[in-house]
Amino acid sequence: MKILFYSVFKNQEADLKAVAAECGVEVVMVGQPLGMENVHLAKGYESVSCAAKCDLTREVLTQLKEYGVKYISTKAIGYENLDVEACKELGLRFSNATYSPHSVGEFTVMSILTCLRKLSFSQAKLRQKDFTLFGLQGRELHNQTVGVIGTGKIGQSVIQGLSGFGCRIVAYDIYENEDLKKHVEYLSLEEVFKQSDVITLHAPLLESSHHLLDEKAFNMMKDNVCIVNNARGELIDTEALINALESGKVSAAALDVVEDELAFFRYDFREKEITNKNLNRLLAMDNVQVTAHHSFFTRQAALDMVNSAIKSLQGFKAKGYTENQIC
Repeated sequence: MKILFYSVFKNQEADLKAVAAECGVEVVMVGQPLGMENVHLAKGYESVSCAAKCDLTREVLTQLKEYGVKYISTKAIGYENLDVEACKELGLRFSNATYSPHSVGEFTVMSILTCLRKLSFSQAKLRQKDFTLFGLQGRELHNQTVGVIGTGKIGQSVIQGLSGFGCRIVAYDIYENEDLKKHVEYLSLEEVFKQSDVITLHAPLLESSHHLLDEKAFNMMKDNVCIVNNARGELIDTEALINALESGKVSAAALDVVEDELAFFRYDFREKEITNKNLNRLLAMDNVQVTAHHSFFTRQAALDMVNSAIKSLQGFKAKGYTENQIC
């Protein structure tokens, strides 16, 4: 089996080759994301694999179909870049990936502690050589109510990590997990907003979850709430978050994802101007920790993603299905 991989960074090449050898497949790597300008490279391949930056709109999918592609996998969990209906209509098979949920889960617990103990503000003070304790009094996690929105595999990892701190954990999910109820109390979304001292997002980005945290949601929350988002940037209305930070409604935020991040994240902007006004505002705030969407990026997760992408394509070809299939 021969697979064309799009959007492969230099630091991923060795891992991809190693996993491909273990799986008994041949891989050809393209550094750039899939788009109309390079879709022709897929001509003659049955199987291609992509990433979050790849263009999987109807136009590109149609070209893939014409070039003979039957199976597509992504190395990511999210697939909001895919036109699902077009994929189904064209008869293409598509799967997302699974990887260690503890990668994001552990990062999230760290992010919560960072917010509660005002680490971003502390670092800002140190950069100014201010070694006073002014403004640094934090909160202890065991005294807090943490609201977990989304209790899939990553949300479960977060809950597992938090359970050792002795904090109260409340949760919201459309599908409640009975096994988790010994650790968490499921509430309505509105009650999670109202009761939580910390809110962490682990929901997929869907039409129904776009701007899940908006002005109305922030107005329901406690004063001095901490917001953590290691899921998808578009789950939060950035303007509303900035207003809540400036008013003091939100005391701190840890954001591994932001709206419109694909224009910036994964690129070196040290000698370039960032033109996104809201990103600039967030980066300038002492009570906001922005990281470049790397909460998932552990050695284990990197290997898992490549392995999952390859195994899904092998499953499609050999059996006609894979456990991660979307369509």
